[in-house]
Order: sequence, then C-alpha cells, then structure tokens
Amino acid sequence: MNRAGIGLGLSIGKGLVEAHGGRLWVESKLGAGTIFFFTLPLADQAA
Repeated sequence: MNRAGIGLGLSIGKGLVEAHGGRLWVESKLGAGTIFFFTLPLADQAA
C-alpha cells in the first residue's frame, strides 16, 4: 500500500525541536541524497 502524506512532518518536527531549544536543518546533494540533522540542549542536571 502506497500512501501519500500531506507534507507536515518536517514542519511539525522542526516546531517540536525548536520548542525545546534545539535546531533542525537539512542538507541535500543532488544525486547523493538528503540528511536531516537536529540538536537539543542538554538537560539541566541540577533539577
């Protein structure tokens, strides 16, 4: 079964990562593919 999405996954993911103080970005090379990266800050260990 092949289903088409509505294209919201990356937008939602970016919103979640940024809401937690992180960053999400994509790097793409024609013919080589696409890589998705994200960073999140470390949790406060004093809590």
